[in-house]
Amino acid sequence: MKTPVILVLFIIINLPLLAQEKPEVWEVIDSLPRNQVPKVVQMAFKQKYPSVRPLFWFQLNDDYEAQFVMSEKNVSVEFSKVGKWVNTETVLPEEEFSEKIMDYVRQTYPNYELDMVILEESPVGIFYDVTIVNEETDMELIFDSSSNFMRKAESVE
Repeated sequence: MKTPVILVLFIIINLPLLAQEKPEVWEVIDSLPRNQVPKVVQMAFKQKYPSVRPLFWFQLNDDYEAQFVMSEKNVSVEFSKVGKWVNTETVLPEEEFSEKIMDYVRQTYPNYELDMVILEESPVGIFYDVTIVNEETDMELIFDSSSNFMRKAESVE
């Protein structure tokens, strides 16, 4: 008689776990097995990030992108097919958004909210790629490494 009661209690206690949303699988559907990433690209990754292991690899035309977590931040790094570093993008948490960028968005785009800030590092320099949104549309703004507005990003649509 105790077994059914214990089973029912176990189910009730774990019900919240069963009701949680599953992570979105579509984000990793196109990921590559590591053995399909050229060795020269894997070696370039290890050289740039020796203490990190990529979670996923993707192919972007002729380039390869690795996604990983570093210092509790989502990071992606892109390499050419010959192992040349193209860029690194780090999604910044809200508490690290530059006050200067936030002020610019509030003053210039009062009907928009700051949605995401990505720190982009490349051989050309360091930039902030800022996404702002409202009910109707979203927009990307580019800022330099000192958080000075440079331009709107061209639409990818």
